[in-house]
Amino acid sequence: MLAETFQNQVLNHLTDAIWVFSTSGELVFANLQAQERFAIHESQFGEIWNFQQLTQRLGIKKTQVEPSWLNLPEMPFTWDGFVKPNSYFQITFRKFNEQILVEVRDASGQREREKMRSDAINMLVHDLRSPLTGIIGGLRLVSDLLPDKDEVIARSLYVADRSAHRILNLVESILDVAKLENPNYELNLTEEVLGTLLQRVLEHFHPVIKEQKIKINLEMPAQLPMVQIDAELVERVLINLIDNAIKFSPVNGRVWVRASVTADQEWVQVEVADEGSGVPPEDEATIFDRFRQGHSQAKSRKKGTGLGLTFSRLAIEAHGGKIWYEPQPVKGSIFRCTLPAVVF
Repeated sequence: MLAETFQNQVLNHLTDAIWVFSTSGELVFANLQAQERFAIHESQFGEIWNFQQLTQRLGIKKTQVEPSWLNLPEMPFTWDGFVKPNSYFQITFRKFNEQILVEVRDASGQREREKMRSDAINMLVHDLRSPLTGIIGGLRLVSDLLPDKDEVIARSLYVADRSAHRILNLVESILDVAKLENPNYELNLTEEVLGTLLQRVLEHFHPVIKEQKIKINLEMPAQLPMVQIDAELVERVLINLIDNAIKFSPVNGRVWVRASVTADQEWVQVEVADEGSGVPPEDEATIFDRFRQGHSQAKSRKKGTGLGLTFSRLAIEAHGGKIWYEPQPVKGSIFRCTLPAVVF
């Protein structure tokens, strides 16, 4: 009893609202924050609450889990969302001494700070796009005006142009990640011939594969359904995947780009495989997270931004498809994604 009293005193000094329920739904305790914030009185301790009562009191209109104390997902688990107007809460469920502890944290201030930081970064990044486009245009103009340029000048212009394109790609990735994370973002869907799109993407890499002596094999059936996609987004996804494959392939290495239709004829699957060092098993689960890189990549001089695969995941998922990684049977990586086929 003394231990329970001490525990309740500790919980009362927390700034988060804390509810304690038995596994049968009995309200065992609510700290002072929970009592004040959600109009709970000590006289209600001992009452049996069903899961709907709790979610209604918290202001959650639709539950995301089975409405039963006995069928909660594996704990701890957290809901994020707007519980009340202008209030953003994190609600965490934990099992504690055969009881269920519900922690309600007001994250409105943190969310607002994150939004302000994100807006500032997006504004800065957006302002970089125009001067970068001007630099790239200027480099191309100089290249066109010097048809008889020597090898050193030609090489310098090529390196400058490619470097500027890398920065521009980073700028576009940051902006596109922000757009794709917006639930109201709408895709510009058109029906496209995937083979034509893949050929256009591969043309982008001609100078690189010549320099690094990489051979790219395109394998696809003669008859492939058209795909309904946002062509600009998907093109950048394919560029990201092939660029990674080339970047981490050895000299004289090979890269395979394959396309096929799924058994149900509803999806077209694109696969990019390489002979690089691959991704260690401990990093496979996080390679699509923002600013995360595989262990072998992080140690390499050929570092990326950690945004390319995040953008690719968001873009493919926005189409209703999936993207995933598999190790090559012997050596290397395979990235696969699915795109919606046009079904007649």
